[in-house]
Amino acid sequence: MAKRKLRGLSYAKRVADVTQVFERYARSGLSNREIWRRYIWPVYGISERTLYNMLGAPAQKTVAKVDGQGFLFPEMLEERKSEGTVGGPSGTVTGRAVV
Repeated sequence: MAKRKLRGLSYAKRVADVTQVFERYARSGLSNREIWRRYIWPVYGISERTLYNMLGAPAQKTVAKVDGQGFLFPEMLEERKSEGTVGGPSGTVTGRAVV
């Protein structure tokens, strides 16, 4: 029986934060690597591989119901709520080409 890696709410919140930053700049036409290099690595200190793992990770239901308190960019959460993209069916980024 394989051990399942336990991850707490802080990891889920971090995934949501990174996904928000990524989605915001992906719309502007920047490449995945450039988004990671300019906006994600300096703040979160994660590798590019970890970024791709986070983008593929399903968001937990508890994160989708967060009101924005404690998020690094709460105004981006409000933008997503107005667009109707918070708490989608899987909570993951779709339609992105991972290089």
